[in-house]
Amino acid sequence: MPRLVLTGIAITAAVSVVLAAYHAGVEWGFWAGPGGCTANLDTGGDLASLTDSLLATPIVRCDEVAWSFLGLSMAGWNSLFSLDICLIALISLTQGKKVAS
Repeated sequence: MPRLVLTGIAITAAVSVVLAAYHAGVEWGFWAGPGGCTANLDTGGDLASLTDSLLATPIVRCDEVAWSFLGLSMAGWNSLFSLDICLIALISLTQGKKVAS
C-alpha cells in the first residue's frame, strides 16, 4: 500500500511540474498561453444579467506575473516544489526495493 501511495504522489507531482512549468513559460514569454482565462458566469440565461456579469468581471492576464519572490513567480515556485516532491517520492520508491537476506 505505501508503494501505491508513493507512486500516486510521484505521478501527481510530475503532472504538477509540467503544468506549472508551462504556466511559468507563458509568464516569461517562452511560448503563447491559452486564448483566455475562464470565469464562472452563471446568469440563468438572461442576456442582461450576462452582460452585467461580463462587465463586472475583472480581467486577469494569464501571461503576467501576479506575485513573485526572489525573481520566481508562483508558477515557478510551484514547479520547483513539485519537482522536489516528485524526486523525494521516487527516491523513497527506489529505497524501498531492498532485498531481504
